[in-house]
Order: sequence, then C-alpha cells, then structure tokens
Amino acid sequence: MRSIRGSHEDHEQAEKAKAKQLCVKHLRDELRTAQAEAVDLLNDCVNDVCRGGEEFAVAAKELLTAYRE
Repeated sequence: MRSIRGSHEDHEQAEKAKAKQLCVKHLRDELRTAQAEAVDLLNDCVNDVCRGGEEFAVAAKELLTAYRE
C-alpha cells in the first residue's frame, strides 16, 4: 500500500513535469537564447506555473519579448 506522502510526492512530480512542458512550449526561443540563464529561467517559470497556472508562462513570454525590444 502506498503512503499518502508517496502519493503527494508523485502528484507534485507530475505537476512539475506538466509545468515544465508548458514553460518549454511558451519559452522555447527564449530558452535557446538565454544560454547560461536558461536553467534559472526554466526553474522560475516552472515554480510560477505550479503556483498560478499556464497564464504565468504566457506572461513570462510577453515580458521577455517586451524586454528584448
């Protein structure tokens, strides 16, 4: 029988994996050009998406695009 803690950790890992997919989907170009900062950018995006949803990845894309202009 699985523990509640194990189930919770599995859920968190699945949630983070989904968030990572969403961040890569929305920030693909930015991650390519960010080089050394790409890991931090991706981790920040994953944390934001886990807390607030896909719209945070969309907002990150918009902010980075505006910053580059």
